[in-house]
Amino acid sequence: MAPASQGLAGRRPLHRAAWVALWVNLALAAGKGVAGLVFASHALVADALHSLGDAAGSFAVVFGVRVAELPPDRQHRYGHAKAESLAGLAVAALLILAGLAIGGEALVALFSRSRAEPDWAAAYAAAGALVVKEGLYQWNVRLGRRLRSPALLANAADHRSDEWTSAAAVLGVLGARLGLPLADPLAALVVAALVLVYAVRLAGDHVDELLDREADSPTRALVRETALSVHGVREVQRLRTRRSGPFVHVDLEIGVDGHLSLVEADRLAHDVIDAVERLDVVQDVVVHVNPIEAPGRDSSRA
Repeated sequence: MAPASQGLAGRRPLHRAAWVALWVNLALAAGKGVAGLVFASHALVADALHSLGDAAGSFAVVFGVRVAELPPDRQHRYGHAKAESLAGLAVAALLILAGLAIGGEALVALFSRSRAEPDWAAAYAAAGALVVKEGLYQWNVRLGRRLRSPALLANAADHRSDEWTSAAAVLGVLGARLGLPLADPLAALVVAALVLVYAVRLAGDHVDELLDREADSPTRALVRETALSVHGVREVQRLRTRRSGPFVHVDLEIGVDGHLSLVEADRLAHDVIDAVERLDVVQDVVVHVNPIEAPGRDSSRA
């Protein structure tokens, strides 16, 4: 496997996707904000605030991806890949603030005595934003899965949540135009609720990863099978993994013939390290060798 720094440096498309998301979110925030004010739609103004929060989140992703590409140094021996998870957590925090701001604005509008009827143009603006966001979602989610980027996947999910808020804005305008004056501020409240629910869920996912969550079951099974495929390994006695951004760190205990010399056991450990590190998702492997006397048995403590 290539060194981690080279692997991360090869993920340059992340920069392009993050910068595109930043500028598109800024443009959408400005466009929806102006349209919401001009055409008297509280739901569209709320959606604009959401896009402004998205733009701040996209800036956090740009920063996180840049830091994640830094190679290991004396203070950070395992590299900086978790910066992407921190960026995802920053996105969640900014969305929580945006959701609270949207909810406050919606409540003020809901209890306001003077309530202008939104123009049809506000619905057209929200619908156009929905189409743009779906395109961004498809692009980001495919790239994020291919490059295993938590920050980019967080951004992709954020684009999808934006679609729901834009759809709520469209429904709010339609309801108001059909004689339901409370529909628009109520739609803004729905937007706020959707943003907050998504943001809290996103924050939980990234906190979990920062607390060294195990790799998924297929990845763990692949690591185990790879270690067992090395000639001389009788059993995998213990397997621990932890995620670090797009990569996985692996700790292995293997059982080998107790009659092997120290040199032979050390050579076998390095063979296992080389085999597991060839897996694209693995960044670092530590192997501990335990001597066993009997033929291997299929046992596991993890």
